[in-house]
Amino acid sequence: MQKTFITSDPHFGHSNIIEYAQRPFKDKYEMDKTIIDNWNKFLKKEYLVYVLGDISFYGKDKTNEIIKNLNGYKVLIMGNHDRRKSITYWKNVGFDEVSKHPILVEDKYLLSHEPRYELAGKGLYYNIHGHIHHLDINSDDKDIYFNVCVEKNNYKPWDFEVIKKRLEVRS
Repeated sequence: MQKTFITSDPHFGHSNIIEYAQRPFKDKYEMDKTIIDNWNKFLKKEYLVYVLGDISFYGKDKTNEIIKNLNGYKVLIMGNHDRRKSITYWKNVGFDEVSKHPILVEDKYLLSHEPRYELAGKGLYYNIHGHIHHLDINSDDKDIYFNVCVEKNNYKPWDFEVIKKRLEVRS
């Protein structure tokens, strides 16, 4: 069985995210190195990893260098910052698959960049998402949401099996 990991919002090369999301780094270079090192420490090349958006603020060459050196079969669900570029762009910088839209996995886990209140909120799915960084969902049905932004797991990807167990316990 192939191991699956999920992460979101690394914001490679984005200096302002350090202050905005209260990240404990002195600069974008330290942040980038930590996220890349953690990724490759926990993920093997044969693992599947879903990236729920907001990848890189670098240009094409530097983004390509980073993505090509990250372990795993990489699937991008484009985030609000990624949508400025095309699906072809993201494939050319190293993603194996790219989607502009949420993806449903195992018929009950909706993977999206932003929390999808209109779907998950109706109890149809668990919503695994990014976008809100260090914050948490504040709603009556918050138990069906799981935030996988890098800030929520010490700047490393989440094991999908861990996420599923935590969601099952909550509901």
